[in-house]
Amino acid sequence: MIPFNMPRILLFCLVLAGCTTMVEPVGPVPLTPGEVQANAVASINACAGSSVRVSDIDWYRVDAIAGHEDAAGAWNPPNVIYLLDGWTDNRMVTAHEVLHHVLRGDSGHLSALWTVCGVMP
Repeated sequence: MIPFNMPRILLFCLVLAGCTTMVEPVGPVPLTPGEVQANAVASINACAGSSVRVSDIDWYRVDAIAGHEDAAGAWNPPNVIYLLDGWTDNRMVTAHEVLHHVLRGDSGHLSALWTVCGVMP
């Protein structure tokens, strides 16, 4: 498991590695969303002016994301978020993937919301 005090830039390098379209999860297990996921959804909703509900998203814990070995999370259309084992309680990774859901993709991270919402390095 990565230490909690890991430099933020490295964290986002891990996140960005999973920000391409349609990823293939390795060992997906349904994840019951908890406080981290609820807080991430609430913060992105407040920032982006969206109205996503935690229950709108299918959440999974995964062992890896094929082809994106450094990814900590990924979003697949239409409503799936994968969080790498060991990262399921990371608010930044979760919020980043929730914003992908709100934006319905944006794998190039072109929307100003990435910076405005504070989920880009």
